[in-house]
Amino acid sequence: MIAYLSLLFISLLVALEYDFNIITHTISDLGNSLSTPIPFLFDWACVIAGIITIPYNFFIRKSVIYKPAGSSLKAKILHSSSFIGISCGIIGGFGYICVGVFSLERAGPNGTFHGVCAAFAFFGFVFSILCFCLHAVLRHAYITKGFGICGVIIPSVLFMLNFIFNIPLLEWLLLFSILIHICPLNYWAVIK
Repeated sequence: MIAYLSLLFISLLVALEYDFNIITHTISDLGNSLSTPIPFLFDWACVIAGIITIPYNFFIRKSVIYKPAGSSLKAKILHSSSFIGISCGIIGGFGYICVGVFSLERAGPNGTFHGVCAAFAFFGFVFSILCFCLHAVLRHAYITKGFGICGVIIPSVLFMLNFIFNIPLLEWLLLFSILIHICPLNYWAVIK
């Protein structure tokens, strides 16, 4: 995660020196030589993050998947949400690898490959966060529960708004909301 964040922010800082602006440029423009002199940094960041995400989801499977002790509705929701969260995280990881492989410079006909990969990445990560935060709301207390409520609402709303309006700033806000929620969720899963 540190390698990904470092590459992402270095590529953003370099791009900012070349008139890059998060209000007018999409995240994927960081992988375009028309926007930055080092587009490969963003491509590597995507591939590294995706590669790390996939095995990580298998790693947390045992600590996060809730095995219901009974047949209550809450137990079934917890079990389903943790399983779906892990599955969506894996989908997001594969999508993010492909965003790096099919950057805007190798996006396929009319940007189709890149667009589909980015959609899978956003979908996977947002719904993974949604499921794990729902899990936190139902199972944990205090700070984790409040964090879970924000995780259910904020990334989901930004995902829908980004889908409807397709504005670069909304895409950046969606990325930041994903990062703000994934980092603590990863930490809580590991220390559990």
